[in-house]
Amino acid sequence: MFGQGIGGVLSGVVGMVCGTTRVGLLVSFISSAVFELGGIPVLVAMRTHPTVQLRMNIAKPPPGEQSNLRVSAVSSPMLSRARSSREILVQNAWPQALTVAAVFTITFTIFPGVTSRFAPGSRVSLLIAVFQLMDVVGRFAPQWSALRIDNGWVVSLLAFARLLFVPLFIAMQRLSQESWAQNAFIQLAAMALMAFSNGYVSTLSMMLGPEQEGVSHQEKEPVGTM
Repeated sequence: MFGQGIGGVLSGVVGMVCGTTRVGLLVSFISSAVFELGGIPVLVAMRTHPTVQLRMNIAKPPPGEQSNLRVSAVSSPMLSRARSSREILVQNAWPQALTVAAVFTITFTIFPGVTSRFAPGSRVSLLIAVFQLMDVVGRFAPQWSALRIDNGWVVSLLAFARLLFVPLFIAMQRLSQESWAQNAFIQLAAMALMAFSNGYVSTLSMMLGPEQEGVSHQEKEPVGTM
C-alpha cells in the first residue's frame, strides 16, 4: 500500500508536468510499476528484520519436538483453526470487511471517473495529484495516537459518512458551468478531504479487523488476509 501511494504521488506530479501527453502517461505508468514491483524485494528483506526473526524463532519448534508438533497439531486448538474462513467472516469479521468494502466502493464511484470530468479540465491533473498525496497522508495518520480510533463502530460510521462525497462530486461534475462548481478552493478541499478519509478510514479498518470481538488468536492472521 505504501508503494502504491508513493507511485501514485510520483505519477500525479508527472501528470501535472506533462499533462495528458503520451510521454506523461508512459512515464506515469512506468514509475507506478517500478514502485509496485519494488515491494517484492522489500518483502524479502523484511524476513531479516529482528522483529520478524524473533517471531519466526518463537513459532519454530526445537528440532527434537517437530515430530511431536505434527502429532499434536491435529488435536490442539492452539495450532489449528476450529472454524473455516467463511464461518469467521460471517460470524465475526464481517463488520470491518464491510467497512473496507464501503470505503473503496464510495471512492471508486467518484474517482477518477467523475473527477476527470471536472471543469476546467486543466485542473484535473492537479486534483489527481492531490488525491494521491492526501491518500498516503491518510494511511500514515493512524500512527499518531491522537488520530487512532479503537472503536470499530465509529470507524464504520466514518466509512458510511463518506457517502456524502458522492452527491457532492456528481454535482460539481454535472453543474460544471456554475461558478461554485469551478471554484478551485472547493474542488481542492473536497478532493483533499475525500482522499485523506479514503486512506485514513481504510487503514483504521484493516488494523481493527483482526482485533474484532469473537476472533481468536489463531484466527487473526486469516482475518487480516480477508
